[in-house]
Order: sequence, then C-alpha cells, then structure tokens
Amino acid sequence: MTITIKDFSAGYGKKAVLNGINIEFHPGQIIGMIGPNGAGKSTFIRGMSGVLNDISGEVIYKNEDTFKMSNAERARIISVVPQARQLGGAFSVYEVVMMGRTAYMNFLGHPSKKDVMRVEEAIKKTNLEDLADRMIAELSGGEQQRVLLARALAQETPVMILDEPTTHLDLNNQIEFMHIIKD
Repeated sequence: MTITIKDFSAGYGKKAVLNGINIEFHPGQIIGMIGPNGAGKSTFIRGMSGVLNDISGEVIYKNEDTFKMSNAERARIISVVPQARQLGGAFSVYEVVMMGRTAYMNFLGHPSKKDVMRVEEAIKKTNLEDLADRMIAELSGGEQQRVLLARALAQETPVMILDEPTTHLDLNNQIEFMHIIKD
C-alpha cells in the first residue's frame, strides 16, 4: 500500500524544521534521504513515527491518517530503526527485540506464541542467536544496530524507516543489513 504524505511540517516549539513536504512512497521502494547535519532528516523520521508532537499535515495509509491513530495502531504500520547510540538499560537482546511486538500484545503485555515466533525469526535473520541472552549495554555499537533492526523486523510492519541504519556496522554487516532490508 502507498503511503502519502501531505503538507507535512515539523519542528521543535516555535522553530520550524520542515515545512510543506508532499511525497508518496510505494510498496517495495527503498528511498534514501540525504542532506547535511541539521537539515531535518531525523526530525522527519520522528514526525512520521509519531514521536515528535510539533507536527502538522497528514500521513495517509489505507485511506487513514496515521497521525489520528493510537500509538499501537501506528506501531503496526510504521517501525523505526533509529541510529544506534550506546544503548543502556537492563534488558537482554531478546527482551529488546520482543519490545517490537508491544503493539500486538494484550493489555497485560504477555507475548503470544506468534509474538515469540516473530521474535525468534528476527533474531535468527539478524544473526543474533548467540547474543540473545546478553544485556544490550554489553554489546558493541554494530551489535546494537543489529538488535534495533531485529526489533523492527519483529514489529512486522509494512513500512520501515531507518535513520543511518549502517552506522557502526563493518562492511560485511552493512551488506547483510541491506539484503535483509531489501527482503
């Protein structure tokens, strides 16, 4: 399904960063956004995903504006692989990848058999099986980046937005990462 962005604007308080963006994304497309630091690429991603509040316009998917959806509904449509910064926290790789299934869990947050299956598939696809029980803070930047990709894959969305996705990855992992994204 096509995602249509209409008159999208975003900023921080009174500071406008993006103004009046109109674009369509079609199934199977891989689109790259380039520009200097501070041009608004990450702001665009934060706005599209609903993390940023100072936004206007529409992001239409299946004739519905994702900005009018609940966070859980939007999370079933759009996943984000952010730039890996040194991730902290007392979570294992498995737990972080399972967080990608949050939008599908019941109100008590218990994973279903399908949730467990999707997490295990994502961990396998990103070659993280040997690291599944390790704490996220113990991993290298490249390993953390693979965990963030696994979390987005487990989220099982039709749209995936990536912010500098190959940061911290060696050349072999960059190539593998891009093959996974293409698939």
